Amino acid sequence: MTKSEFIAWGEVIVKDDLPTPLLSLLDVVEKHNDCEFVEAIRVLKNFEALVVDFGDGTFETDNSIGVQRIERLALCYNPEAEFCWDVRALRKDFPLSIHQNHTEGGEPRSLCLYYEPWPSVERTWTAQSFVKRIFWWLRSTAEETIHPSDQPIEQLFFKSKYQFVLPDTHFDLFNQENLGLIFGRIDESETSLETIVGRYENINSELSETHAELPYILPITIVTSAIENGPVEGYPFKLSELKERLELRGVDLLESLQNAIRRIVPEQGGLSIDTNSKSKILLIMGIPRKRNGRIERMDVQGFLLHVNIGLFGESLGVLLRNPADRKKWFLDIFGTPNPTDYWEQQAILPTEVQFMPSAKEVRKFSGLRDTDCEFEGVLAGVGALGSSLAEIWAREKWGNWDFVDDDIVKPHNLVRHISSAWGVGSSKVKVLSDYLSNIFNISPIESSLRHVCKFDVALPKIRELVESKDLIVDATTTLEVPRELYRANCKARVASVFLTPNGMSSVLLLEDKKRDTRTMSLEAQYYRAILHSNSWGKEHLDGSFEQFWVGAGCRDISVSLSNELVKLHSSMIGRQLRLALESEKPQIFVWTFDDESACLTCDKVPVAPSRTLQVGDWEVIWDEDIESSLIEKRKNSLPNETGGVLLGFIDLKLKSISLVLAGTEPSNSLSSPFEFSRGTEGVLGTLEESSRRTANIVRYIGEWHSHPNCVSSALSSLDILQLDHLSKINNTEGLPAAMLVVAEGEISISVKTLSRSETKVILTSKSVT
Repeated sequence: MTKSEFIAWGEVIVKDDLPTPLLSLLDVVEKHNDCEFVEAIRVLKNFEALVVDFGDGTFETDNSIGVQRIERLALCYNPEAEFCWDVRALRKDFPLSIHQNHTEGGEPRSLCLYYEPWPSVERTWTAQSFVKRIFWWLRSTAEETIHPSDQPIEQLFFKSKYQFVLPDTHFDLFNQENLGLIFGRIDESETSLETIVGRYENINSELSETHAELPYILPITIVTSAIENGPVEGYPFKLSELKERLELRGVDLLESLQNAIRRIVPEQGGLSIDTNSKSKILLIMGIPRKRNGRIERMDVQGFLLHVNIGLFGESLGVLLRNPADRKKWFLDIFGTPNPTDYWEQQAILPTEVQFMPSAKEVRKFSGLRDTDCEFEGVLAGVGALGSSLAEIWAREKWGNWDFVDDDIVKPHNLVRHISSAWGVGSSKVKVLSDYLSNIFNISPIESSLRHVCKFDVALPKIRELVESKDLIVDATTTLEVPRELYRANCKARVASVFLTPNGMSSVLLLEDKKRDTRTMSLEAQYYRAILHSNSWGKEHLDGSFEQFWVGAGCRDISVSLSNELVKLHSSMIGRQLRLALESEKPQIFVWTFDDESACLTCDKVPVAPSRTLQVGDWEVIWDEDIESSLIEKRKNSLPNETGGVLLGFIDLKLKSISLVLAGTEPSNSLSSPFEFSRGTEGVLGTLEESSRRTANIVRYIGEWHSHPNCVSSALSSLDILQLDHLSKINNTEGLPAAMLVVAEGEISISVKTLSRSETKVILTSKSVT
């Protein structure tokens, strides 16, 4: 075996002059059976090292990497360095491998022992574990197991203190003639990393002599052929070295540089460049990386040059200097370029090039699947809750959204809305769209689609909008929007979300995918859940927080509600709506926050299939749960009749009657196989409590009773008289009266106003035994 040659690095010193940490490490080394101390050296002031031979016979001597069983290493300690411990391989022909740190030209190679930064490693670092880690690195590198299969493939070059940030669409845009990459430096003097952000803007194709000012940075993008995962390549210090590397991958660096210079120089007028001035050239190298034959990612590395563009272009053979004006440069259009070697000798500095995350990356970071995110949605209402939801979904790239709201940002909105003071007076949709468009985009783009108008399906633009979308989310906190969407002719699935008046609860009502159970039925079933709940329903819709005037108008009123609660509930709604859409079934969620326990509890309300019947001019809406309860109450009372009050709500614009609850028989009722007379015991209290719990929405709308076996659900003469009496009572408020009769296998529903009475019979969804 040829005797190894070592790099003469630093000066030998007496080991007693070593700092305490190295003396402690020396004690561990001298006691280790597989380590042999050679000498102590000082590389720089406050930068000393132990030179140690590490011997490991546990791996093959002829390993493909080239790690030897005995390696001479310098264990370095520099308390002023970012990572104070470093290990350098002193063998001159020590192989270049993955997991090595960047070193300057001529310096010993540096082993990358840790993934974490020193402040994290420091918590558990010991001299013994350090020595053990070095043996692990040598053995794992020799056996080619140091890079876990689930770890991203290694960077081709090393990172540096410079960072450029580019749009995620850079490789789609850099060749477009009408676009230019413009850079701006981030002034942040307190960080060690210098960041420069690039954005694409339209440029004037007709450059004149006034275009003599050179760009602060000239970008040149080069895309190489794909390469397999492998060792990290050493850092090229000059353009000549980079040229050789790129030639191996079929890339002509000279031609790329020549074309870049030609692009910035006007054909007429040329450029005026002071001989002593220097500009920056950023070489952006795109390297498709593959593993097992499949391209896994685009590796990107940047190199920065500080050059005089005129002299540099002249050495490339594309610029000519004006003999009469030595500051003037023109394109050489007279012959074949004849470059000199000046350009090849230019030094290059490594720079880190980062990209704004693409939609695919954003979703990956957020734990979302692409297939769940590609849909067209409408968000109606972008106030406090709506704007918070929009931001959450924008930062996840979940859906492509249109926003609809006719309101503007007022000063008091700043407490809970996503806007800041600059948005006061502007429409909420404009403020929101502009804000969202700047989250991931650093190039000027069109804002998200926005509609400054009421969400009224009677408007042609809104009707056209909802007919073309996949999902409509109503965050208007109004009654009219979800009710209008009930009748809307659209394929879009509809969700209604809102906070309760006191801000302690939030609600999600979601239609099924086929829209068989729509918003009106979900609203009624939600109210029924409130009335049945002996826990969360009691104070669910109480407006206990203070209301106050924010303007002179009678509707200029707001509530006392913290932004903390808005963010808490919007986060829950945003996530759970996304997850709920994975099911095709309708769903109702109610979340309640408790300040004392700091817990957010969820009540998932069972949803029953909806049923409707057109009775004259009125559509009556109920569900199978009400129907089942009526059948059960009739069955339990046979052979006697039974009955009670009907609770629900009426929408006069839609001419709809929604049944919420069929009351039980009061205790003082008269019941027999031939007739039923409802009592009054407890009825008034039930009506008042129902109204209170539902914010005065659910009210008395009529009566129901049963008929015995072998009797149809047709109204008897007494039923007709009672319905007539009910209609006179309800008409004092301009409302219709309803009567429901449940019989064996069928139900009749009657609706009467003073001018008209209609009765329809429908077969029950469940037979009576």
